[in-house]
Amino acid sequence: MKLGVMVASGVAMVAFATGAATSQTQAEMVTGVWNCSSQTPGGLVAGQMTYKADGTTQSVLTLTADIDGGKLEAQLDATSTWQLLGGGLIREQITSITARSAKLDGEDLPESVLTEIAENGNQEPSNSTIELSASQMVLVDGEGTRTVCGR
Repeated sequence: MKLGVMVASGVAMVAFATGAATSQTQAEMVTGVWNCSSQTPGGLVAGQMTYKADGTTQSVLTLTADIDGGKLEAQLDATSTWQLLGGGLIREQITSITARSAKLDGEDLPESVLTEIAENGNQEPSNSTIELSASQMVLVDGEGTRTVCGR
């Protein structure tokens, strides 16, 4: 009898150590901190995105873009929502953006430009395909923009 208990305990310990007993759902795999980068038609967006279990995301981002022959660099904070739809799809919607700072060719831009950047950032909900592993998440939206995230 003791041998049977020891074998069962050993199998349980091996299963736990290898993750067999604790496989994560896709939603659990999305949840957490990701370092993401996306080359959009408007420029390069990169930064840290924290996907929360409650379906919200907090992001600290840098937008780098060429504007009228100059280099724009903006520091942004964003809040969004996310929902897995099944079938390899995720729906996301930016709900708010705050532009903390913005420079054009190294010169600070006025508060009115920060407000304009923030107002232009909110979007309608959009669906993207999602490919997910423990260390990488790749999203491709309907326009073909690819966002690559790593842990």
